[in-house]
Amino acid sequence: MIMKVKVNEYNDKKAQVLFEDASHGFVNALRRAITNEVPVLAIHDVELRKQTSVLYDEILAHRLGLTPLTTDYATYDYEDVKEGEERSARSQVKLTYTAKGPGIAYAEGLQCADPAIKPVYGKMPFVKLAGDQELEFEATAVMGKGKDHSKWIPGIAMYYEKADFKVHNSKPEKKVRKKFPPQIFDGTEIDVSKINNSILIDAVEGVDNSVLEVKRKENAFIFEVESFGMISAKDMLVRGFAEMRSMLSVLKGEVDSKL
Repeated sequence: MIMKVKVNEYNDKKAQVLFEDASHGFVNALRRAITNEVPVLAIHDVELRKQTSVLYDEILAHRLGLTPLTTDYATYDYEDVKEGEERSARSQVKLTYTAKGPGIAYAEGLQCADPAIKPVYGKMPFVKLAGDQELEFEATAVMGKGKDHSKWIPGIAMYYEKADFKVHNSKPEKKVRKKFPPQIFDGTEIDVSKINNSILIDAVEGVDNSVLEVKRKENAFIFEVESFGMISAKDMLVRGFAEMRSMLSVLKGEVDSKL
């Protein structure tokens, strides 16, 4: 049986794909590949040169690490560096920062020699500086994977079974309508096209089957990704498939070597 794929929604931030004739194992493997294996840049080392803010150094470094940075696969990619080994320029980049109070030190102040690398959210605050306080540091951002730390997770990946709806009473009386979420109604009439996400499907399922019946499809799944901004939703999917294919190739090699 050949799996069918249909793109329902796509933009840089979010994508929704329908997989038909698929399995729970397949979509869950893709979800895990995206969140665990797709590499992005994140600050990993910080050299504080001036730090007179009220925050402890460790708290500030943690905030820096969780600052989403744009990632350019044309220039940077993941390296599986062992302890004691040197990273190449392919998997790391330097950023600098200088700020003086009074005022808030925002992420937009991060400077990188590569203009493709910058904070996704420029107005993300690092710390509030008083009049005589300063913050100056050099940071090294490295390519990493979500399986090692959450700062390298590129976004959200989720899936749910596609549902078919059978409306037995499109205009239920008021006391029955109150049992259902108001989002599914167009005035007083049920509009199944508005039941377009997993939360609403769960909210209407089993409420009153004499009004609205929900039937889940065990081999059809709605798969959604939402990017944190480091890479696009398309890159999350494309790279997720590539990482899953690579892992399956390694697994096949291991199995073949034992047989």
